[in-house]
Amino acid sequence: MRVALRWSITIIGTIAAFGLVTWLTALAGANEGWALGLGALAAALALAGLQTWATAHHRPRPPADQTASGARPPTRANAIHTPRNEIGGAAKIDGGAFQFGNVEGDIHFHPARMTPDTPASGKEPEFPIRVGEIPRRPPAFQPRTELYSRITDADRIAIVQALTGARGVGKTQLAAEYARACMADCWPLVAWIPAEDPEQVTAGLTDLGDALCLRTPGDDSQTTLRKVRRWLETWAPKRSLLVFDNAVAADLLAPLLPVSGHAQVIITSNHHAFENLGVAVDIDVFSMDEALAFLAEKTGLNDKAGARKLAEQVGCLPLALDQSASVIKRRGLSYRAFLDRLRRLPIKDYLERRAGDAYPRSVAEAVLLALGDAEGEDPLARPLLDLLAVLSPAGVNRDLLYAAAEQGIVPGDADDIDLALGKLADASLIAFGLDGQSVIMHRFTQRIVRDRARKEGTLIASIGAAARRLEISLVAADDTWAKRPIVDHLVLQITALWDSAVADLPVAPDDSDPAPSLINLRIWAAWYLRELADLDGAIRVGRELLVDAERILGPDHPQTLTTRNNLANAYQDAGRLDDAITLHQRTLTDRERTLGPDHPHTLNTRNNLAGAYQDAGRLDDAIALFEQALATCERVLSSGHPWIGIIRGNLEGARADAEGQR
Repeated sequence: MRVALRWSITIIGTIAAFGLVTWLTALAGANEGWALGLGALAAALALAGLQTWATAHHRPRPPADQTASGARPPTRANAIHTPRNEIGGAAKIDGGAFQFGNVEGDIHFHPARMTPDTPASGKEPEFPIRVGEIPRRPPAFQPRTELYSRITDADRIAIVQALTGARGVGKTQLAAEYARACMADCWPLVAWIPAEDPEQVTAGLTDLGDALCLRTPGDDSQTTLRKVRRWLETWAPKRSLLVFDNAVAADLLAPLLPVSGHAQVIITSNHHAFENLGVAVDIDVFSMDEALAFLAEKTGLNDKAGARKLAEQVGCLPLALDQSASVIKRRGLSYRAFLDRLRRLPIKDYLERRAGDAYPRSVAEAVLLALGDAEGEDPLARPLLDLLAVLSPAGVNRDLLYAAAEQGIVPGDADDIDLALGKLADASLIAFGLDGQSVIMHRFTQRIVRDRARKEGTLIASIGAAARRLEISLVAADDTWAKRPIVDHLVLQITALWDSAVADLPVAPDDSDPAPSLINLRIWAAWYLRELADLDGAIRVGRELLVDAERILGPDHPQTLTTRNNLANAYQDAGRLDDAITLHQRTLTDRERTLGPDHPHTLNTRNNLAGAYQDAGRLDDAIALFEQALATCERVLSSGHPWIGIIRGNLEGARADAEGQR
């Protein structure tokens, strides 16, 4: 908004406030003196507020994206205007002015007044002041315009903003883009202070104190830090920026931050505790569009489908995408070839940090460091992380975790779990759903945790513990519809657990391996879906399960035969009778061979095959099988067994159908 318009609104608002309050006071019966006095007070307050708004400073927008060939033409998605001063012009700042000389980049700031902490030597700081090393803009940088606008909102009055999120989501680069834009827009003070430990914070603020000429030879570091804070609160000009990057201790930083004044402070951190110090800006992973744009520009590959698969594999995590793209380009790989290698190798052995990378660690090292820190703070962190890493990345209900504690699978009780989850969320290793009940671990963090457990030889134990937890939660057949939300969640978790485990399950497992339990859980999942009339889902899960069961357990294993029987039933329910009959025939042959003709499972399959024949119109075959099944049941089962009545009823139905055709 133009300055003249802002001041016009200010004047009109002041007059309106005076008139309205005077009129209301007189209307209430007050004498003229009181009415005029209160009206004047209202006008003064309105003027003070509107004057602040009218003189509000602007904050910069980032420079337009650059490519190797020069400036990229703005598009609807990336066009961002950057206000710049013309050579020879001047921009007023707190009574001083930027004066541009004839030499390019020759910029001087003449402050109108200095702080009372100026040393007796009379030295004054030379503006603009630049402290610390701001990271360069990386290749294929994504503007993330919506997130950036939350930082650069011109009407924001917060002194401190906390950019929080998991490691590798791009917090540092977003803050660095803002700092680079501030420098390009000639802000008088831009300081970049690493904050991973107290020594870095002290050193950075001490350097700032030196640049501001605040430190005298007798000052210790704490004295200098107090002087810097006082200067920021009292004398810092508008358009001053401090960035504390990768901060880890909110209690350490809080006493050092200004609580008033014009300086803007940005904190980047993996810990959500910093959100208590100012306005929170939560940084998440790339959107799929951002991920695809990044990969296309970084790798030069024209394969959108392959790029999407890679983005899904690493969960659109910016750091993981960056390191993946570097490997692809350096080794001349296609997306498919890279993904094949990524699936076969531990991530930390393949997504290595490249030389010259501004990020100090590989993505795996970054996550492992966060894991180590969290596990050192709470003994429940490791078992919870191991459990969450093999379950669904879409979220795990807290009730499952509470029940795991009740069964001794995870030590502690519900309160202990809530406390540990809070610490893990603070470290950005997990997040919570909107309802607070769902616990979410990023799929890339899951991969790192599983790789670590695999290397330590504990992954199979974690999978077995998760399988036992889910087995305890299985819903009784009669409750499937009544407890559908629980059933849907169980199916989600069972599927995710299998996906996490399948690559590590041995063929022909012994009793100590979790494969039979996992296959049993998937049998239940397919059965649930059939009971809920999700026949497409039941068939899909059943077909995948049958392939895995035959490979791992063998074609004659009882669970394999159960899987084949249930899949045939799902085919039959869906009207795919040829498929159903083929599977039932094969299952009957195998059960007669391995279990004998009188075994209950054999009888069950014989009855099911007869029903498929009946549905297909093969009534003579159906009647013959029903008669055989009924005779066997009457011979081997007790007289009151329910199967006898069921099969007799099926036989009568088939005979009635046959009569109807004559």
